[in-house]
Amino acid sequence: MRKAFSISIIFTLTLAGVLDLSAQRVVRGGEPKSRQAATTTTLDMTGFESVEAMTDGRGIFVRWQMSVERNNLGFEVFRVDSRGKARITDEPIGGSALLYGQEAVRGLRYSVYDAEGTSESIYFIESIGMDGRRLRTNGTPVVESGLASALANDWNSRKTAADQNRNVFGADLALTKELETEVAENALVPDPDMHRWVISQNGVRIGVRKEGFYRVTRAELQSGGFNVNADPALWQLYDHGVEQSIIVGPNGDYIEFFGRGVDTPDSDTRAYFLINAATPGKRIGTRVVRPGTSNVVAQSYPQTFKLRERTNFTNNIRNGHAENFWGRIVTSSGSTLNFTLTGVDFSRPESTIKVAFQGFSQGVHSMAMTLNGEVLTPAASAGQAPYSTTLTVPTSYLREGANSLLLRSAGPTGDSSFFDSLEISFNRRHETEQNKIYFFTQNNRSAKISGFASSDIRILDIGAESTPTELINLPIEADGGTFFVNLPAARGRVLHATTTSSMLSPVSIVPFDPVLIGVPNEAANLVIISYKNWMAEAEAWANYRRGQGITVKTVNVDEIYDEFNYGVLSSDAVKLFLQYAYTSWQVQPQYALIIGDAFFDPRNYRGFGYHNYIPTRSVNTIFTETPSDEYLADFNSDGLAEIAVGRIPVRSGQTVTSTLAKVTNWEAALVNPLDRGTLFAYDLPDGYDFEGMSNRIRNQLPAGAPATMVGRGQQNSQATLVSAINSGKFFVNYAGHGTTGGWAALSFFSIFNVTCTNGQTQCVNNPGNEAVYTMLTCLNGFFISIDNDSLAETLLFSNNGGGVAAWASTGLTTPDVQEVMAQRFYNQLGAGNIPRMGDLIRDAKSTIPGGIDVRLSWTLIGDPMLKVR
Repeated sequence: MRKAFSISIIFTLTLAGVLDLSAQRVVRGGEPKSRQAATTTTLDMTGFESVEAMTDGRGIFVRWQMSVERNNLGFEVFRVDSRGKARITDEPIGGSALLYGQEAVRGLRYSVYDAEGTSESIYFIESIGMDGRRLRTNGTPVVESGLASALANDWNSRKTAADQNRNVFGADLALTKELETEVAENALVPDPDMHRWVISQNGVRIGVRKEGFYRVTRAELQSGGFNVNADPALWQLYDHGVEQSIIVGPNGDYIEFFGRGVDTPDSDTRAYFLINAATPGKRIGTRVVRPGTSNVVAQSYPQTFKLRERTNFTNNIRNGHAENFWGRIVTSSGSTLNFTLTGVDFSRPESTIKVAFQGFSQGVHSMAMTLNGEVLTPAASAGQAPYSTTLTVPTSYLREGANSLLLRSAGPTGDSSFFDSLEISFNRRHETEQNKIYFFTQNNRSAKISGFASSDIRILDIGAESTPTELINLPIEADGGTFFVNLPAARGRVLHATTTSSMLSPVSIVPFDPVLIGVPNEAANLVIISYKNWMAEAEAWANYRRGQGITVKTVNVDEIYDEFNYGVLSSDAVKLFLQYAYTSWQVQPQYALIIGDAFFDPRNYRGFGYHNYIPTRSVNTIFTETPSDEYLADFNSDGLAEIAVGRIPVRSGQTVTSTLAKVTNWEAALVNPLDRGTLFAYDLPDGYDFEGMSNRIRNQLPAGAPATMVGRGQQNSQATLVSAINSGKFFVNYAGHGTTGGWAALSFFSIFNVTCTNGQTQCVNNPGNEAVYTMLTCLNGFFISIDNDSLAETLLFSNNGGGVAAWASTGLTTPDVQEVMAQRFYNQLGAGNIPRMGDLIRDAKSTIPGGIDVRLSWTLIGDPMLKVR
């Protein structure tokens, strides 16, 4: 399952939890079921391990660790002091149910920062079960601690970053039919052939996240890698292969253009390509504003204010490639959504409000809503489905400035939903907000555009997407400390107005590689796709394979975005590139090595930063939604990749280098590898005979091949298991229950045995004698978290040996299908006819034509060209 975190006022910090005997899906009577009965209550299966409240004199940092959670929706945090009792979390902090559903999980940690707390405050944590039952801790007093400063600073820095991204705002204009037709006729139509010509030139890619009027200075362009010494008259800007009209300042001191972001699950950043061409570029024209003849004044214009909140992530709602982020969790405790409206025209009697939710609990939903103290008709639904309500309300319900929408579950006990989005359609006066306004004028009606902080006002006609026109000779007047423009009556136009000082700046300016990769004369057995920061390390890996006679092509993933998705980050672009290489190159690649991490939060809603270096694809499986690198090379949609794929999910070049060192050492020592022995670890017989499963897999190896069997139920099983790992086994297989960070339970094997932390004394220490790990369990390969690694990653990146590669699932699957695949894998491994790891995996997966879940979710954390025989 995927990790669930909550941000807003709250951040959730977690460790990789270790499930208590339940995260392997087992088969009884032919149907996959969870191990424990669904009737087990949250109160019976949730307990607190510890609670701390720390201060450095500047607020209170509260954190707690759970001994166990099962079906736990989340937490509320309360403060009690001389001021009384206060709930410091307006919304619940998401708990284990967002990630693990009904599974029991141990060791998760959470935290919250309370800026209003004092050293005299007492804190209580209350867990909320999916069934509505609650469990409260005893009161925790505050202690002085130097650690509080570091924790609070980290929390606040991430909150600041998240606050800039978690609310996605927008506004749609209710255009007249005439304007609507004009805008549609002048919408940008991508030109892929021209785009390929553009990116074969020398230039820079300019990244834009918001809609607005942009200015980029000469110094910024030069710093980004653009040749500013070329003739400015020849500067050309392109979007999707269509040239954009721009303004170029005197002597090329700046460029100005109207930019728009994108809104996809993978990205919010649109790419504009600036090049030095051989012919003059398109420039933004001007139109003189002339006095009008009509005295009819438009008081306002119809628009729809939009707000999407993105604070909580869950993979338990299977919606494919759509976002798995929603807003706040709403329960019977209620939560208040605060938002701002400006320019409300109260002379219009009615407005429309639409509120959308995502059901999370399985029962009936009834959502009570109160807008600025006015009770609205509730929204109703049932189950894990999206639902919404649209209401016509008196405009007097709205407020100029601060507004609040109180949301509260009025359904049965345990009713919970995520808030998704809010839309309010009302007439808006022509007033700027932060010196900007996006609006339209009506035929033969004038409009007063007010609220500018300076007289340096710029207005663009943006009805034609690629060829805006600037209005000049504006009739600007002062009004106290602000300025306004009286636009005379004329033909209706779609306009954007701002001041020069309020123009936007791009988020990035970087050079792009003019060498095309989508050409048929390329040839490679191995394609290495790397993030730009590690291209040198990727090239070192390529040279290692070239030394073995392998033809290798290294590709900066930015080149893939440029050539296959108009410069926008996308997992689909990676797939399109691999498919093109496989079908069109002179030598089709058989292996693809991805060097770079992926992240479940590519748009930085949670404030950790933009770490989605090379995106994977989220896919639906029977039990959950999960990341799949296999999907990126599955061109016929049978769940089986046509190219063997592996990933080194790194965040630094040094990790690439150290991982390559493991690979080279492993392959250099690959002499009679079966003599090193294979280790088979297995869980208790909970829902499946894992010992029998392990023996049947072991029997696929040659009879004389040494094998060590370690069961969780054996005495001193953890010490025996770690000792066997440290002896330098060839392969290590595990069969049983598990989760992201371990096998079965902390008492058997987890990331703490690898990192030698959390008080662990049985530690993996086998440098130079690493093993390949095959993990017949759930979630060990879940590689898309940012604040902790999966067990597969931890083993690969261990500085004390660990593993040279790990083959594991990113989701939940059943052991019966896993066993079919594993028997084939170990049979072929023993036969020695398939020498490379990626080919062994593809062959093994081919034996389960009906097991698309297993095919898609099993991921190789390592090099697919790794020699194993």
